[in-house]
This record gives sequence, C-alpha cells and structure tokens, in this order.
Amino acid sequence: MEEMRSQLNTLIQHNKHNTSTAENTAQHQPDVNTQTQSISTAEETQRLQHIISSTQSTSTERNSTNTTQQGQNIGTQTKSISSTTTTQTLNSQDNRRKKSSVRQSNPLTTTSPNSANREEIVILCDSNGHHLHQRRLFPGRTVKKVWCPTSRSALNLLREDPPTHIILHTGTNDLTGRRTDITEALSEVLKTACRIYPSARVIFSTLLPRRDIPQNIINQINREIAGVCAQLQNVSIANHQRISHDHLYDHIHFHRDDMRLFAKTLKEATLRSPHETHCVHEEIVRQTVSYITADLGQIKHMLKLICDNFLH
Repeated sequence: MEEMRSQLNTLIQHNKHNTSTAENTAQHQPDVNTQTQSISTAEETQRLQHIISSTQSTSTERNSTNTTQQGQNIGTQTKSISSTTTTQTLNSQDNRRKKSSVRQSNPLTTTSPNSANREEIVILCDSNGHHLHQRRLFPGRTVKKVWCPTSRSALNLLREDPPTHIILHTGTNDLTGRRTDITEALSEVLKTACRIYPSARVIFSTLLPRRDIPQNIINQINREIAGVCAQLQNVSIANHQRISHDHLYDHIHFHRDDMRLFAKTLKEATLRSPHETHCVHEEIVRQTVSYITADLGQIKHMLKLICDNFLH
C-alpha cells in the first residue's frame, strides 16, 4: 500500500513536470496535445486509485475472514469447555448419588473417622466389676464399662450404640429373695442382645458364689443358662470356676486382689473362638456335679459337728 501511494505521487509529480516542460518548450503546439496529455494523466491516476482501492478491499476482506475464523474458534472452544464442565458436573452428581446410596444401605457402618475399624467392647457388670480396669483388660481397644446391677437394667442398656463385643455379668443380685426367675430373665437379655446386634460377640459371665445362697442353686442356674447359650450364635461363656467362697470377704463380694482371676476369665472368653463354647458348656456340667458332691460333704460335716456338740 505504501509503495503504491509513493509510486502514484511520483507519477503525478512526473506528469506535472512533463506538462510544465511541454508548456515552456513547445508553446507553439496546439492546445489539443495539452488536453490529450491531461486526459492521459487523469486516466493513469484513476487506474492507480482503483488498484489501491482494490488492494484495500482485499485486505479488509482478509481481516474480516480472520476475525470470523477467530470468532468461530472461540465459539468452538467455549462449546468444548461448556461440554466438559457439564460432563464433570454430571459425573460428580452420579458419584454423590452412589455414595449416598452406600451410606443408606449400611447405616450401622457410618462411624466417625476416629472410631472406624476399631472394636468397641461394652462390659455390663454389677458391683463385683467395680475394680475392673477395662483398659488394661483389652489394651488398644475402645472399652466401656457400665454399671448393671440387675438383668432388667441390662435390657435398657442394650438399646445404645452397637458394639462389637458385649460382656454380660449380672444376675447375682437377682438371687436375693429369688423373686425373679433368673434363668428366664438372663435368657431374655441374651436373646435380646443377639437380636439387636446380630454381628456382635456376646459373652455371658456365670454367676459367682454367694455365702447366703446354696451353691447348688447357683450352679443349676449357670447350667441352664449354658444350655441357652449353646442354642444362640456368637455367644460365649466366661466360666468363673476358679472363684470360690474362699475369695469372698463378705457374703457376695470377692477380694480386690482376686480381681485378676475374674478379669483373666473374662479376657479368655472374649478372645476365645465361638466354636469352643460347647467345651465350656461341658465344663459347667462337670462343675455342677462336683459342687453337688461338695455340698453333700459340707452337710455331713455340719451334722457331725451338731451331733458332737449335742452329745457333749
């Protein structure tokens, strides 16, 4: 463009120079020649202007075409970005629906991050478990000890959060007055625990000896409960056969130093595999027979003392 404009200016100046020269040197020529040269110069000027105009028009069309192509490219990119964003949004919504569906199908597994994959053991016990150190008993696990004086209170406590293990030591206080069918009451507690928490391990802790209750009655109840446990799934028995009247400092509570025997039996029963429950049931039956024999020996010894005192 600039070169054409420069050529046009040069040509115009050259024509002017030729015209002036012609006028000065050849004034004698007719006016017809002067007019002819002027017409030729005007035609040349128009031709160059037309070329410049055509060049400008072509440049404008090219710029317009480039602008249109850029606009189309921008529109295509915008559509692509919009399509990608829409796809990502739909995928995110699908993932949220799937996560929500999983959570709804497994409501019991929605635990806090701190308690995920951790076992929670609940110990329901009476006053004999007062000095029981649950953290030492099961280190590295979440253990909660709850005071449970009677079998009726155990039923109310079973409505709380689902644990992985339930240790049940209650019923000894129910022996006072024997107003409650202890076998039936404890059976109801065990069945309720298995029904509410089918995936939990339930450990039944046998009734401990009492000085004011004949041992054969306690053994009979333990034997009946062992029969109920044998019919239930995921139920084990903690048989406290190593605790006797010699470990009691009053009619019902054992010495604090003997807590190790009590805790050891609970721990062994909790960590024992479920299929070993049948063996424990047989041990309780044999223990009942031995206790009956011991009761008969005590009766004979007491009768002998009475007779000796009466005769003397």
